[in-house]
Amino acid sequence: MMISTAKPITRYIKRTALLVTIAVTLFAGSLFIFSVLPSATRDPLPQAYVLDKVEHFGANLLSVASVSGTIVALPAFSDTTAANDLRSILDSLVLFRGTRGILIMGAVTAVGFIALLLIFIITRRRSKAQLTRLAYIDSLTGYQNYSAFQKKAAALLSKHQRYALILFDINRFKAINNTYGFKEGNKLLIFVSKKIQAFISENETFSRVSDDNFTMLLCYESDEQLKSRLEQFFAGMKQFQSPYGNNAIELNYACGVYVIINRELPLDYCHENAQMAKQSVKELYDTTISFYDDTLRQQVIETQVIEASMYQGLENDEFEIYLQPKYDLKTEKVAGAEALIRWHHPTLGFLTPSRFIPIFEHNGFLLKLDCYVYEKVCCLLQSWIESGETPIPISVNMSRLHVRQQNFVEELEQMVNSHGVPAELIEIELTENAFFEDTQQIIDVMEQLKSKGFRLSMDDFGSGYSSLNLLNMLPVDTVKLDRAMFTETTKAERSKKVAANAIHIVRDLEMTAVAEGIETREQVDFLKNIDCDMVQGYFYAKPMPVIKFEQLAYNRVG
Repeated sequence: MMISTAKPITRYIKRTALLVTIAVTLFAGSLFIFSVLPSATRDPLPQAYVLDKVEHFGANLLSVASVSGTIVALPAFSDTTAANDLRSILDSLVLFRGTRGILIMGAVTAVGFIALLLIFIITRRRSKAQLTRLAYIDSLTGYQNYSAFQKKAAALLSKHQRYALILFDINRFKAINNTYGFKEGNKLLIFVSKKIQAFISENETFSRVSDDNFTMLLCYESDEQLKSRLEQFFAGMKQFQSPYGNNAIELNYACGVYVIINRELPLDYCHENAQMAKQSVKELYDTTISFYDDTLRQQVIETQVIEASMYQGLENDEFEIYLQPKYDLKTEKVAGAEALIRWHHPTLGFLTPSRFIPIFEHNGFLLKLDCYVYEKVCCLLQSWIESGETPIPISVNMSRLHVRQQNFVEELEQMVNSHGVPAELIEIELTENAFFEDTQQIIDVMEQLKSKGFRLSMDDFGSGYSSLNLLNMLPVDTVKLDRAMFTETTKAERSKKVAANAIHIVRDLEMTAVAEGIETREQVDFLKNIDCDMVQGYFYAKPMPVIKFEQLAYNRVG
């Protein structure tokens, strides 16, 4: 019987060819890699430089070795650490001469092949560990990120213990970044993170959510206990060392608290409520802690409705001008008016300015609303002039947002000119507190308005930190003294002297003195005795629709 040798010979040839192919590929690839590894120094190689070479070699190795099933997957190197591991392992397999490596053993041997496989396995495991770290660690602070916080918070909430979710951020953090640079801003975030880490207990957790937003899950006993604890915490972070000199940066925080009563609620829902509480105190300058409640939620929902419908409200003419008369104290007749705004909201009903003006000032919509009011006032004055009536001067409020608005003065001038209204019939009012921000810029705008013929007024004088020097600096025609100056004038002798001297100073500067918020005859008599020019308040009239004002001022029959 003849034994066929064709199949063994064929298998032998195939195995030999495969081994030779693998050997050549490994040898060529190894030389290719070694040719780019300088041996004179042991400095780390640029990541992109090494990866390009290694990945090219890996692709060749995979294409050959996968045929025999030896290698199922061949991961690429992902960082310089892996590249340096490659150098350290293969250094034992090469003889360096000059600046080029010449392979004399290793890649074509089992030891070399296993070494390469070990490198790939180590690299893959390190890459997985690195990805895991990136998934749960905040790369800036080095502490756990929000994903890790959510996992730990869920575990803590599963225990029978009461917790509160805290959300806070750093007031004026953007300004700090702009002033001192992002590097110092990052140092501040790390500083806060370290303070939190030292503050929390073993059964509590925290993370940075984004930018300067931080969250904490703290044990809860009572509102008073938690508030006291948080106040002490924020007091310990009141100052951060400035990079310039020995000056410290004063820090304030806005903090929202949501007490978790139902532990079954999603963490995102708790976070949303804490965010609402935080936003309610965001515009305040001092550190403020706000606890969430249903009233606050209703306010937030109402704010969202207002913001969602403000543009439509303007288009639908839902806003209405109201006028409050100003009376000449000598004649006790209408001598002027202040234009106010009301909103007939389709779902929220009749809204006064206190409900929507702060929202509009925050989101910038007040610029559009002011222009709407100016236009309506110009139309009203035009109608009085055309009907032959003596036009009554009207004062309108100007938001400090207009100070930074380009061409504001020119646009207002064009508006009055297009209606044929003399500029002196419109008095621009700015609140006293507005002058303490960008004072010189405000003065410049007021001087431009003055040069165009508009009258100028400082509103609410005496409500803030009044400065007599401010009166000397500003080109105002009228000073409206805040109601607080007259509340106690009929009872306290000292208050009477303060009010009387304030009015005398205003008149000595040849300005018109107007007393706001007058509600009693006793106040009127007192103001007459100290030579106040005009009064405005509920004693004479509340704000009213234009038709009612015209009936009052011009004795028209309704």
